[in-house]
Parts: sequence; C-alpha cells; structure tokens
Amino acid sequence: ETFVTKVESNTVCVKKGDKEETIRYGTLVWCAGIKPHKFVTEFGFQMNERGTQILVDGHLQVKGEKDIFALGDCATIEDYWLPQTAQVANQQGQYLAKILNTKKPASPDFVFQSKGMMAYLGGYNALMAKLPGMDKLTGFIAFLG
Repeated sequence: ETFVTKVESNTVCVKKGDKEETIRYGTLVWCAGIKPHKFVTEFGFQMNERGTQILVDGHLQVKGEKDIFALGDCATIEDYWLPQTAQVANQQGQYLAKILNTKKPASPDFVFQSKGMMAYLGGYNALMAKLPGMDKLTGFIAFLG
C-alpha cells in the first residue's frame, strides 16, 4: 500500500495514504508488481482465487460466459498457470485469432510453447535460459540472441 512517487540519484520518495517519506539508498533494486485494471476486477466475471485474473477455460473463453474471451495478463487458464509475459500473450492472441477466424470451436486447448527467457545484464552480456534443446546461454552470444 506504499507507492513510489519519485526516484533520484540517492533517494526514493514514497507515499502511503497521506504520508510522504524520502528514503536514502546506495543501490536501488526495483521489482514492481502488476495490478489488474478495475475493469477486470469489477466487471463480475469468475476470477482466480486471488481475484486478480479472469478465469478462462482451455479455449480462452471466460468461465460461465458465452462468446467472451480473455487473454494475456488479465486472464488465467483454470488449472494451467502461465507466466505473465508478452510471449504468452502473443501466442494466446494467435490461437484466439484462429478460433475467431474459423468460427468453429477449437478442438485442442491452448498450449504455451516456451521459446526461452532472456535477461539483459549490461554491456554486451545477457542470459538466456529454458531454451528449447538447451539449458542456458550466457555472455556476448546470448546478447546477440
């Protein structure tokens, strides 16, 4: 319930309710969470147990609804957890486009095919992990990936 309002070279300003505070730091590591849009949480769709994502079936159709679909960060497939990444949302979008363009119910459920994960480490260094056929790749070669 505390929000960052400003970051400077050695201080971070935060606000909780009406109270504002400035905190000095040497190294700042920021890991911001994602919060669903009010439309997602207040529309009245069936939600996951935390109330943060719309519950959908394997065809990305909103549970308990007809002809309403949800994908990406705002949705979760019941009993099939997926990371909230652009890679997942892109594949879901392609899957749903095929369903809507053929106007037939999809026979197989959506299955995410990971193409791996990448983290830029600075300079000309990166780390790639969970690659198809390879555990990890590091350094300049990963940076070129």
